[in-house]
Amino acid sequence: ESGRKLSSRSKIEIDGVLVNQSLSAETSLDLHPKLLVVEGTVAGQRIHTRISFTDATATSTSVSGETRSAQVGGNAVMLAPNCVSLLAFIAWRYDRNKAGEQEFTAFPNTPVKVRFRGRDTVTLRRKEEQLDRFDMTAGGQRATVWVNRDGLPVVVSSSRGGLDAALKPYDTVREHLLLTAARFIPTEPRPAKPSTYITQEVVIPAAGFRLAGSLSIPSDTSPAPCVILVSSAGPHTRDEETAGVPIFKQIAEALAAEGFAVLRVDDRGVGASGGVMSKASVLPLAGDLQALVRYVRSRRELDPTKVALVGYGEGGEIASLVASTDPGIAALVLMATPAKTGADLCLERLHAALAPAERKQILPLCEEALKALKQGKQTENLPPPLRPYVESPWTKAFLDYDPIHNLKLVTQPVLILHGGKDREVPPSHAELNYKALRESGNRRVRLHIFPNLNHLFLPAQTGDPSEYPDLPKTLDQGFLSTLVQWLKDTLTSEKTHGQLATARGLPPSPRLSSVCEAHLPQLSCRRQMEPRRTQEQAQRLPQTALSAVEA
Repeated sequence: ESGRKLSSRSKIEIDGVLVNQSLSAETSLDLHPKLLVVEGTVAGQRIHTRISFTDATATSTSVSGETRSAQVGGNAVMLAPNCVSLLAFIAWRYDRNKAGEQEFTAFPNTPVKVRFRGRDTVTLRRKEEQLDRFDMTAGGQRATVWVNRDGLPVVVSSSRGGLDAALKPYDTVREHLLLTAARFIPTEPRPAKPSTYITQEVVIPAAGFRLAGSLSIPSDTSPAPCVILVSSAGPHTRDEETAGVPIFKQIAEALAAEGFAVLRVDDRGVGASGGVMSKASVLPLAGDLQALVRYVRSRRELDPTKVALVGYGEGGEIASLVASTDPGIAALVLMATPAKTGADLCLERLHAALAPAERKQILPLCEEALKALKQGKQTENLPPPLRPYVESPWTKAFLDYDPIHNLKLVTQPVLILHGGKDREVPPSHAELNYKALRESGNRRVRLHIFPNLNHLFLPAQTGDPSEYPDLPKTLDQGFLSTLVQWLKDTLTSEKTHGQLATARGLPPSPRLSSVCEAHLPQLSCRRQMEPRRTQEQAQRLPQTALSAVEA
């Protein structure tokens, strides 16, 4: 009779910082704000904010007793950092009769824009329920909000750090709703080729966070074959920019202009993606890639049987792992991908970088340090030449990971591309990858080493990384043409590997979320699904999974 009251409690962890909050809010009968009180702790420090609204004035009081006042109009709403439940008041204020985009102002003067997008039906506890979906923008931050029939927010997908929140009973339908919303993100044609393809900004649910990226879709091909680009040792943005060269952006443009859809994303914890890169290892990163695979298979404009993975550097190892557990992947491309453990690659790079007189003295120390790191020991005073190779958590995860084991399980067509002057991953690795695939029985393998190209697939004099800043920033056209033509031949053939897998009734994509527990059973199932494998390969599968989990 006097208005609405709302109280809530929340616990949020953001990059290791714990936020505990409780709030109470009140409105008048016509839903104009009256009082907002937020209490709690942030990283153990007490917070307290009280905002009271009287007539056209709002007054805020902080934990220190400091007060602040501001004039408010008839379109005032209540918002506070990390207080998801307050979005209910904005949904209540939205006038369904007017529809369209409506504007409000949050204290003290933050513009808020809201638009009703439609209703989505979910099944919860065996009952169908309709949720209203809103797009909300406040202070430059965008969110998609689903509210139930009581007008309470039950799922929120925010652009801030790629974070998602769900009321506990609705957590089971969160991923379904996020995939649904992603299809409605506005698309913008690229000015250079407006009639060829369009590029969308997409958000993709992963293991408790979201990956943000760009999806280029051809305008004249539907459903289109899709290529997913997998980045090298992180962290990287979606463009995989190295030494000023946006490698993935140029590859995406070349492929999209030739009729391929291309997905590239910011690594977890980078750019607009959520998650934390420092906690990533081989299997969680493989789980991220499988989330991308599930996403492209959910898009109607894309052909789910023609999905190819293109991995660059260590990204090729991740792509190989996913392809080995997913027979529905149509093709695999390895660009400058290592064929040895991370520890062996470190020693190989050090051997090339050190003068002959230094090798006898420094390499044994580095070998001992790497051995200790692989055993999980904390090492003090690492040899200086070794530090750049092991300081990254991403790199440490690969020290004991042998990519050849999983590569030998790949049955899809594979293209191996490498620069003959690659000083970061020597071209001998390409030959080892090729040999491993052929020895495992895969006959659909093509190897192409470009004699004059470096690790970035740029023409180079020596290939040493010290040259990178002075080289042109455009990828070699021969490299791009080879990549494009092979994908055309492979993905537009009469029957792709993905279509054959579907025809055989194999599952489209084993889940690698919660992958540390799930990886071993999945590989065991794969042994049953692929009776053509040799007995030696079948026996190696459990040990391969165990090695991956330990790494």
